[in-house]
Amino acid sequence: MKSENLSKWEPIENIPSELFLDSIIDDYKGVNVILRGENSEEAISIEFGLFVLSYQSTTESCILKDLDDNILLKSIWPLFVTDDSSYINWLVKQSYRIIEGESKLHYIIKHADGMIEVVSTQAPEVRWILDK
Repeated sequence: MKSENLSKWEPIENIPSELFLDSIIDDYKGVNVILRGENSEEAISIEFGLFVLSYQSTTESCILKDLDDNILLKSIWPLFVTDDSSYINWLVKQSYRIIEGESKLHYIIKHADGMIEVVSTQAPEVRWILDK
């Protein structure tokens, strides 16, 4: 994964160092990722809404090289963001550069079993939610 300026993303306080994926919801409201810490009664909701250009979910065994190539991704912190990545560049190329001028960020969400990557034109709404 090319990323020249990957940085830690801390949208809310008290994020656990290890997150577990509850769900990825992609419906008429947009994309919403729900995660939680181990034995937690609260979950983190990351609501991207309808501003997602693309997302992918990959199991850990398929991202080992990315983890090895990027020291920040090997850290215990689970959330990252960048505005310069091979994923963004690929999307620009696939759109015949239609989205080249749009503001876009690449969000990386590590969880116990893999990684979710989202390219969005708007920052997501992040909040704690109680277990239902």
